Amino acid sequence: MSKTWIFITRCQPGFHDGHIDSINEAYDAGIEKIIIWVGSADKEWTKDNPFTYDERKKMIELSIKEYLPAKDIEIYPIPHSNDSEQWKNYILKNLPDFDYIISSNPMVWEGFKNANKKFFQTSVTTNTRASVIRNKISMWDYQYLYQVLSQNVVEYLKNIKAFERLRDIFKDERVTPNIVTDVIFVDQNWKLILIQRTNEPKWIALPWGFVNYGESTEQACIRKAKEETGADIKIIRLVWIYDNLARDPRDHNISAVYLWKLVWKEVDLNSWNKKVLKVDLDTIDEIDFAFPDHKKMILDAFRYHND
Repeated sequence: MSKTWIFITRCQPGFHDGHIDSINEAYDAGIEKIIIWVGSADKEWTKDNPFTYDERKKMIELSIKEYLPAKDIEIYPIPHSNDSEQWKNYILKNLPDFDYIISSNPMVWEGFKNANKKFFQTSVTTNTRASVIRNKISMWDYQYLYQVLSQNVVEYLKNIKAFERLRDIFKDERVTPNIVTDVIFVDQNWKLILIQRTNEPKWIALPWGFVNYGESTEQACIRKAKEETGADIKIIRLVWIYDNLARDPRDHNISAVYLWKLVWKEVDLNSWNKKVLKVDLDTIDEIDFAFPDHKKMILDAFRYHND
């Protein structure tokens, strides 16, 4: 097993408790050195990337000093890229060699799946999200910040006037979770309808989408099923509201999940910009889902329906 592994994160801001737990788990597995690569290092003073690379590096170092003393850790910047292939190639060409990647993020797995690298998937399931931390900084919620960040990092945030910075960035914006819907339905032969995503994370998912302003979650489900599969559907029941903060690696998205039935027209296997898949319900254990709770949604839907 390689003794040098990498850990990729934007660290906005620095390390939170989930990062620390993941790295400790990796060290418990026997590694000797971790290289931390800070993503979007060239982005700063925006809602998603309010801190400079130097500030993030400093906060990581403060967390290491407090929680990971005597660990062999190096830190490097990675420029922002929306192209996963370009991003991967930059890392492989410009940064120290490695064999293993520490991550629980499907977007990282997708980027390196053809790079002959191995993955160490952490079992950490913390609900801590950097987007929530940034919002809490803008409100200067000390009680929350001291729970998820090191004391030294919170003091550093005070010194660089992070509260004022994020307050100004967020002043014209009401920061709330996104509402999405996930659609569960089968065709006439009881084949479950899924989609092969073309955007990150590029794995398999339920048909889903964001709810538009002025649109109900049921209306959004009908629209997205039509857009993504060509199917016309009719509601059977609401399955549940899924709001675990760790459910989507990209943002805080709350999903209203519905079980539907196909009422007219066969699904289009090449609909819109996605590939539509038909799978047997008893094979979902073999599917790599883009979002960690999609399998649970499916199992919940048909368990409740059969009850």
